[in-house]
Amino acid sequence: MSSTNNCGCGNSNPCIQTTPCSQPDCACAVLISSDCVNNVTEDLLCSNIKKGQTLTETLVQLDAFICDKFDSVSGAADLVNVGDGAEIYKGLSTLGKRQIRSLVGEGGITVTEGEDEITIASEPGTFKENIVVSLDNGKYLGKYASGETIPAKDKTFEWVIRDIAIEYLKPAVTEFLNTDVPQLLEVGVPIAGQKKFTWKFKDEDNVKPNSVDILNASDNTPLAGGTDISNTSPATLDIGTVVNTSPITKSWRLRATNTDSTPADFTTGSTGNAADYTIETIYPIFYGNSPTKAVPTGALVAGGTKALVKSNGTISADFNDTVGVYHWFAIPKVGSVDKTKWWNDSFDQGDIGKPSDYYGAYTEVQVTSPTGLWTGVTYRVSVSNQAAVAIKTEFRNN
Repeated sequence: MSSTNNCGCGNSNPCIQTTPCSQPDCACAVLISSDCVNNVTEDLLCSNIKKGQTLTETLVQLDAFICDKFDSVSGAADLVNVGDGAEIYKGLSTLGKRQIRSLVGEGGITVTEGEDEITIASEPGTFKENIVVSLDNGKYLGKYASGETIPAKDKTFEWVIRDIAIEYLKPAVTEFLNTDVPQLLEVGVPIAGQKKFTWKFKDEDNVKPNSVDILNASDNTPLAGGTDISNTSPATLDIGTVVNTSPITKSWRLRATNTDSTPADFTTGSTGNAADYTIETIYPIFYGNSPTKAVPTGALVAGGTKALVKSNGTISADFNDTVGVYHWFAIPKVGSVDKTKWWNDSFDQGDIGKPSDYYGAYTEVQVTSPTGLWTGVTYRVSVSNQAAVAIKTEFRNN
């Protein structure tokens, strides 16, 4: 039976390694240094250490490589926080990485990360409630009196300041016309079809866009296509057919909305939130002359000079002739006031109605329009009792 030669290990005879890196011919443990591990078989690519060297040589070069890298990182830039603000630079991590604190937005501040930059912006906050002004002795906060409410809810601070400081200028209609229909027409003239309306606003910027309506003023019914019109004048609309067989008044109304919440509509004139364009139809007056005192008839009147003027006030007649002829004038019974005075100047004037007056009593006759617009209208005619001494005469109520 054979036995292993243990070289006396464990006894009083220790195993002795006689030369470095040698293995004695026994089973004793041998301590081998890194110098004894030679011919490292692979290149270390990252650190650029070549193979074929001992483990000691390889480790020394690797240590130098690591130290160089740490030195290059720590010495590349020295970052420090300056000033009294919050510190953005945190310091080095355990792996030597420099750490920058992240920016987080709150309270209306937003932080937006772009490709090359970070944008920090503030979003204006808004009021949660309206503000009731409470001041003593009739004081005002800007345009708001004590007790009034500032509509601040959901509005920004800047909006509220501007609202307090700048008085809202309510818009108004300064002009509203129908350029195709005169305001005074003769009875019988056709009024129908497409007509052009024009208008002008004061403080037009405070008129809500596309809020113009054009209506029949009598009942506020809109004309066809007459709602939500552009604020920019003009607009051509179909007014339908207006019956004009006797004296009438007819109004169209422009209505618009302002940009303020209260009141909803702006105020102009007597119509509350609009402007009216009113037309009136009347019977004309007639006047003329004759070489002798004329007999009042319908034919006499229809053959005279026609003037489209209201006869409820002073009327004027330009007889356009020489003196020495007889004058007459005729006014419609409907819509007129009898004239009681004639007037040439402050020294040449007198009464109307008596045989002794310059102009005699009225005679009623039936007249038909010389242009066929109306028939059978009663006129009151006064003829001068003597030859005229003036070419132009006024006829007055009193």
